[in-house]
Amino acid sequence: MHRTDLDRFACEDLIAGLSAHTGIERDDMRKRTLRSWTGRLIGEDDGRNKLLWLPAAGIYQKSKSFGQQTCVACLQDDAVPHLRTTHRLAFITSCPHHGRLLIDRCPECTAPIQPLYASPSLGSVAICWSCNFDLRRRESLVVEPHRAQGELLRIAQGDWGKLGSFGLVYPLVYFRILWIIYRLLATGRFAYPLREWARRNLDVPDIPPSAIPRIKEVERLPTHSRHHLIQYSCALLAGWPDQFITACQDVGISSRVLLKSSKQLPFALCAPVTDKLHDGDYRPTASEVAAARVFLEDRGTQATRRALTDLLGQKSKHIDELAVPASDHCTYGRNRYWKLDGVSPDIRAAARAAAVHDGHNVGPWVDQVLRAELTKRGLL
Repeated sequence: MHRTDLDRFACEDLIAGLSAHTGIERDDMRKRTLRSWTGRLIGEDDGRNKLLWLPAAGIYQKSKSFGQQTCVACLQDDAVPHLRTTHRLAFITSCPHHGRLLIDRCPECTAPIQPLYASPSLGSVAICWSCNFDLRRRESLVVEPHRAQGELLRIAQGDWGKLGSFGLVYPLVYFRILWIIYRLLATGRFAYPLREWARRNLDVPDIPPSAIPRIKEVERLPTHSRHHLIQYSCALLAGWPDQFITACQDVGISSRVLLKSSKQLPFALCAPVTDKLHDGDYRPTASEVAAARVFLEDRGTQATRRALTDLLGQKSKHIDELAVPASDHCTYGRNRYWKLDGVSPDIRAAARAAAVHDGHNVGPWVDQVLRAELTKRGLL
C-alpha cells in the first residue's frame, strides 16, 4: 500500500471503509481523490498511463515522485495541519492565500512528501516521515503572484477555456495544448531556444534558459522550475495561435516535431500547425549530404551529425551514415556529471549534493551561486 498513490487508486472498498470510520459521505470522499478531475484534466485513466498535470505522489516505478505539494504558511495556520487537493496539480506552484512558493519535498532531507509514510497521529502530515523535521519551521520563498494560475484553476474546475481565435474550448483540450507547449519549454532540443525567445519577446520573468534543468521526465521538475515554465507556457498560449506560431518559426520548430501523433491532438493545435508550420516530406539524399559534408570541410568545420543537420535543416538516415563521429571527451576526475577545471573532486561532490538538496541540476545551481557572488562584487 505504501507504494500506491491512493489519491489515484482508492478502490470502492477502501472508500467505503474510510467513510464508515470517519463519518464522511462516500461522494465527498471520492471528491478528495484524483477522480474529481475526471473529464477536465483526466480523459481516461487505465491505472498505467501517466496523467497530465497530476504526477504521482510518493513512489512511482521505483523512483521518488514529488507530486504532493504543500504550503508551509497554510500548515502553520491550520488548527490541524492537512494537505490541499488543489496542491496536487502540477501547474499550481504558489499559494494564492499567502503568496509563497509551494514545497514538494522536505527542506531538510529532500525526501518527497508522502502522507502514507507519516505517523497515524492527527496532523502528522506536517512532519517529515524520513527525518522528523517539522515542515512548519522552515520559511518558504515569497514569489510574484502567478497571473495565470487562478485562471488555470478555474478552467480545471469545470469552466471552458478561451483559446484565441478558436473561442471557448473544453478543459481537456485547453490543458492538452498547454501541456504540449509546457513540454516543449521543459525538455528536448528546442527547450533552450524557445525559453530564450519567450524571455526576449514576452512579458515573462527574465530567467536564463540554463537556470531551469532540462530533463526528460518533466514530472520531476522542482516547484521553482515549474513556477517559471508555467508562466512561459501561458504567455505563449495567449493570443492563440499567432504568438506560438511565430515562436516556432523563429526557433525552427516544424509540424513534424509537433504532429508526431496527430490522431491524439486537438484540432485547435493541428489546424494552425499544419497550415503555418508544414515543412513537406523532403529528406536530404545521399548525394546532397555528401555535398554538404564537402561544403563544411572546405570551410574548416567538422561534418558531425549536428553540423550537417543544422546546415540541411532536416534529419536523414544518410546524415547518420556519412557524418564524421564527434570527438570523444575525456572524463575529468571520477565524477562525470560536471566539469570545471581547477575544482577539486570533493568540492564538486559537495556542490552536487547541495544542488540536489535545492532541487536543481548541478549546472544551474553553480550558475546561480556564481551569479550571486559576481553581482555582489559588481562584476555582473
